[in-house]
Amino acid sequence: MPDIAGAFTWGDVLKLALTTGIVTSAMSLGVGWLQESRREKAKTERDARYLALRLAVIFEKFAIYCADVIYDNGLADTSGGHAGTQHTRLPDLEGFPDDADWKALDGTLAGRALTFRVELLLSGKMLAELWVFSDPDEIAVECNEQAGLHGMRAWEIAHDLRARYLLSPFDPAKLAYDVTGTLRTHRDAALARRRGERDANRCPRSE
Repeated sequence: MPDIAGAFTWGDVLKLALTTGIVTSAMSLGVGWLQESRREKAKTERDARYLALRLAVIFEKFAIYCADVIYDNGLADTSGGHAGTQHTRLPDLEGFPDDADWKALDGTLAGRALTFRVELLLSGKMLAELWVFSDPDEIAVECNEQAGLHGMRAWEIAHDLRARYLLSPFDPAKLAYDVTGTLRTHRDAALARRRGERDANRCPRSE
């Protein structure tokens, strides 16, 4: 029977020690990298959640201001101008946080939030151009429709931000009035009118 102890030399001991040390170091590095990765992921999620809350509040405030525009225009119309205020432009959207880390936010939601400003710019230009051939009453009607469209879109962005990052929902109806009901009514009316215009402009089918 071979002498196993005798066959196991100091060179083998050194090789085993070296191999064990490399494996141990690799495992330590792996564990350290995993812990650091988890910490970085948790920080990114916290940053995204905080940004989502800040953006949701900005979009909710804009939606409420849009509902106020609709309310004021309606009051001015029914009172013959003795109450309310006739609005012919949409409210301004509050500036986004300068320190926002947009890369941390869900890409789709970030895209919707950033694109919203461009949509508002186009709407503002359209309302401004109406002054060339429309009277203030007609512009106020169009402003109501734009307020419904953009106000509801802003509310939906805020809702989706809160849902994605598990933030508490916000319901202004519990505190003041049914903001979303006001916006939805005018949004749906605007969409219905546009569908009617598209149908009217379609060429009739040939018999």
